[in-house]
Amino acid sequence: MQGSPQRGASENVPAMIPQFGAWFLDSLVQMAQENSDSTFRQGITQKMIESGLDKVNLEFVGKYYQDLLDKVSSLELKKSPDEADPSQEFIPLAKDRIIKTQQQVFESLMQTISEMNGIYKELSKNNLNPELVLFTKTTPVITSVEKPIMAKKLLIYVILALFFLEGIILVGVLMGGSLSKEATH
Repeated sequence: MQGSPQRGASENVPAMIPQFGAWFLDSLVQMAQENSDSTFRQGITQKMIESGLDKVNLEFVGKYYQDLLDKVSSLELKKSPDEADPSQEFIPLAKDRIIKTQQQVFESLMQTISEMNGIYKELSKNNLNPELVLFTKTTPVITSVEKPIMAKKLLIYVILALFFLEGIILVGVLMGGSLSKEATH
């Protein structure tokens, strides 16, 4: 007996189903676009930082090997041909190794420059107006949603335009009638 009053009370309560409007979907789309834009910008920024660090490191290594080559070359010039030194065999091998390493560093630098050019081309391709502003991190991302003109608004505009046009026609007819009366007098 006590189970039936509780069952009757719950049957009188209407089921609540949430209603989502167009603003909810617009908000979801806007959040997705902002997330996509920020992820893209973070990825590009990270690539630029990594390429810049690689370039600095390779330039440092290249300078080190260039200094080493200069020192080995200066040692070779200071020795007289009369002296027999066991390091004489080592110097040409060291020079060859330094030249090879320097070539590798140069090739790595060229690859880094090529990657940076690729990043620039990707930015230019994805940006609608690359000549004016290529990429800025100082302003926040602004997105806007353009809504189409509703049918009701369009109908109101058409009716207002017809009233306005009707008024112009009426004024034209009245002025034309007054001009014809003046012409007959």
